[in-house]
Amino acid sequence: MPEPSQFRHYQIVKDADGNHVELVRNAEQVAVLAFDTQRLEFVHCHVLVKSLVNRAAFEETCRKIQCHGHPTMARMIEYGLDEGNPFYITSNID
Repeated sequence: MPEPSQFRHYQIVKDADGNHVELVRNAEQVAVLAFDTQRLEFVHCHVLVKSLVNRAAFEETCRKIQCHGHPTMARMIEYGLDEGNPFYITSNID
């Protein structure tokens, strides 16, 4: 069985071959399925491929979505930078 991968308190889900379960991979982002070990629920971990041009704008947009939600988007749980890579975590929609 493959060893688990961890990002903060999110355990990245792997398939039987040991590959991360990718939900999206495109020119803007890579998103993987993960398990939130604090909330005990599945989430999506999104990592932006390119560096931020405007970090303040990214954080402001994330803060607004986190506080007020958006009718066509999953709930935003967390966002930030990790070793210079912008990321955000959203809830998993069944």
